[in-house]
Amino acid sequence: MAEGLLEHAVQFSLNNWLAASNNAMLPPEGTPVHVERSTSGYKFELRIQTFDVEMLLARDMSLQSEAAKGSASDRRETEFRPGPQGFLLTSFRLGEDGDFRPGNRIVLTYNYQNVGGFQLPEQVSITRESHHEAWHYELTDCSVQAAK
Repeated sequence: MAEGLLEHAVQFSLNNWLAASNNAMLPPEGTPVHVERSTSGYKFELRIQTFDVEMLLARDMSLQSEAAKGSASDRRETEFRPGPQGFLLTSFRLGEDGDFRPGNRIVLTYNYQNVGGFQLPEQVSITRESHHEAWHYELTDCSVQAAK
């Protein structure tokens, strides 16, 4: 049973990284956005379906963080850092069983490796705060294949 849970957690962490790496967290074209200056750059506020989304961008318009707040069970927060070809997801947090309070979240953290010019996760940590569990895994021997 624990192996199945770990397999699910690894797949979940990679799916969240893939969404961030493919700009799936950015709003669709034409979405109305409220923009304000902030001390570090800009704050974007928008609505996507049932989510109120807040994005913090640096002065160079690179995404620093994003929070989506729908119902309590849908809340998530992400953080990014600059990378060689854009921003890299460094953490993803969501509430467990609809409860986002500290001590009841699932927290994913990512460290990266360069593989063929691409930034891929190298080390990933999955923390389940409610059970005081932390799982760590590494992706090794990665390669990039091009199709024609």
